[in-house]
Amino acid sequence: ILSQGGKFWCGPEWNWNLFDTVVVGLSCVEMSLLAVGFSSSYIRVLRLARVVRSLRMIRIVRFLSLFNKLHAISLAFARCRTMLICAVLCLCLVVFVFSIIFNSAVAAYISDTHYDDGRVDDMETFFGSLAMTMLTLFM
Repeated sequence: ILSQGGKFWCGPEWNWNLFDTVVVGLSCVEMSLLAVGFSSSYIRVLRLARVVRSLRMIRIVRFLSLFNKLHAISLAFARCRTMLICAVLCLCLVVFVFSIIFNSAVAAYISDTHYDDGRVDDMETFFGSLAMTMLTLFM
């Protein structure tokens, strides 16, 4: 404040300077209330102001070229979402069909074998239901 003088309050960054002053002031109030032994339930509100200070980092985002590339990638995803949804639905359909096939094959295997076979327990665990079979095949 002393080094910039009047530019601190009237310069192009006056709004951020005011914000920083409020955050620092609230931090000083919080520290002095804690030193006095004030109830900590009221101090949580003051801590929220410190968290809000991290929003200042959003201003830096516009200067980084990395975020321009990230923006281009997100626009590409948004423009091809129809094809992406179709591909995901096709993948789910293939997994569903193979889950039905595996489920019936495992049920036939379990009915034909003896229960002392150690693989039967694993098969019942991983292929016991259609949902679990789909999850097992997806993984």
